[in-house]
Amino acid sequence: MHNLILRKTKDGRSLDLNSDLLPILLSKIKSEKILVSLQPMRDKPTLSQRGYYFGGIVSAFAEQMGMHVEEVHEYLKLKCNPVQYVNPKTGEITIISGSTAKLNKHSYAQYIDRCIMELAEQCFVVLTPEEYFKSISPKEDDNAVNP
Repeated sequence: MHNLILRKTKDGRSLDLNSDLLPILLSKIKSEKILVSLQPMRDKPTLSQRGYYFGGIVSAFAEQMGMHVEEVHEYLKLKCNPVQYVNPKTGEITIISGSTAKLNKHSYAQYIDRCIMELAEQCFVVLTPEEYFKSISPKEDDNAVNP
């Protein structure tokens, strides 16, 4: 599958291809019929959201528990972003951790909130984003020149 990004023009009535990719992509399609699907691009989580999640939540909990960051991340995805699959033959339900890479900004914020609540149930206090970013920012005294 090939993805092509289109943008609305300023008047909102037409699309701006802004690329020479369309003829190249069409030449690679063997079929005479193709399906074109238009969907809005998702609003990806911000770097601040990801930094807070991995630094202020995942790393802090991993350090306290003596776990690896990857283990905590997988644990939180399983507990706070589960995906259920049902075996159509047996009806058995399998629960796996859902991908956080596919979440948009709003869904990622909700995921972070669920993670904070999950860790609170385990008596782990998570810093607020403001507290976390203040704790990692350089102090004013750090920039002072020693005589």
